[in-house]
Amino acid sequence: MKIARAWWMLLLLIIPAIIMSILLSQHSRQTTKSDVHKVKNDEQYTAAVEFISQEVVLFNQQYVGHLIHKNTRLDSVVMNEGNKRLTYQLTLTDISERNIQHVSAQKKMDIIKGEKAGLVAKLKNDTHLTLLFEHGWSMEYIQKTNDDTVLSDIIITGDDMAEGNTGHHGII
Repeated sequence: MKIARAWWMLLLLIIPAIIMSILLSQHSRQTTKSDVHKVKNDEQYTAAVEFISQEVVLFNQQYVGHLIHKNTRLDSVVMNEGNKRLTYQLTLTDISERNIQHVSAQKKMDIIKGEKAGLVAKLKNDTHLTLLFEHGWSMEYIQKTNDDTVLSDIIITGDDMAEGNTGHHGII
């Protein structure tokens, strides 16, 4: 009887220790998996920043001063890693300030909203840029008339990318 009682006492001490050991090892494995995921994510982010940096150099060398779409000339692309922002400056070569004076403020806002939605839809297909947005980056598109009047200054953030905005592409 004393042996059976001692056996039960031993089991009561060992079982909680085994359970704690199992829980600790599972937590350790989860932490390790999380750490591995974080390292992999950091490496992907670093690679994405480097890739986009190289693309910015390429764009500035090959496309600045040239039409990149119908009536749109690329004036510059700037990557500011400190502020986590990519800025594209564009000129609509066939539109002047005089051409847009008759356009109502509401119509301009509707067009800008459509432009932003179209840009967001396109950006969602770029895995490198998606990683940047996930790490707090933003993109700015400044569109000017051929006489240097700012038509729009569109900023796209990670929140915009998460919202799932879609829309049409409009030109003033």
